Amino acid sequence: MSGVVDGIARTMLAIELDEGGEWIAWLDCGHRRHLRHRPPLTSMPWLLDAEARAARVGQRIECGRCAQCEPPDSLRAGRLVAFDEDTLPQGLRAEHRLREGAWARLEIDAGELRFVMPMLAIDRLLGPGDAQWIPPALEHHVAPGPSVHVRLSFFRVADRDPRPEVANSQQS
Repeated sequence: MSGVVDGIARTMLAIELDEGGEWIAWLDCGHRRHLRHRPPLTSMPWLLDAEARAARVGQRIECGRCAQCEPPDSLRAGRLVAFDEDTLPQGLRAEHRLREGAWARLEIDAGELRFVMPMLAIDRLLGPGDAQWIPPALEHHVAPGPSVHVRLSFFRVADRDPRPEVANSQQS
């Protein structure tokens, strides 16, 4: 597989000012992305108008952190499951994806497991002590080796930080 993706398209849930007065987009993957109108480097004139900013909410924008399988800080732990080569479900061996807003962390306790995520050109053989973060909505599959024991931890994106001072500053 060749070619690395620079970003994964994610939905903007909100556009707000951060503590430093910079515009940020809250993305459905849990990441925050700074938005800047600084021509000629970046041109986002819609940031200068409240109505234009509001119209962008719900639109897609690339998230570079998802392309690096970097989890957001705002994850909340969910369930934990463990499998071996006999109990690993067929659905995980076939192409599948996590739902929007869900992340997973695959950890290998023993043996080996092949992890493949074509969109990000990932094809890794994981061994004891190795882990792989899995972003939302990206197709992937696994192939277990003999005597493999894996843990799969699921997480969900936490609600964004409702800071009144940020919400009030958005009206300007």
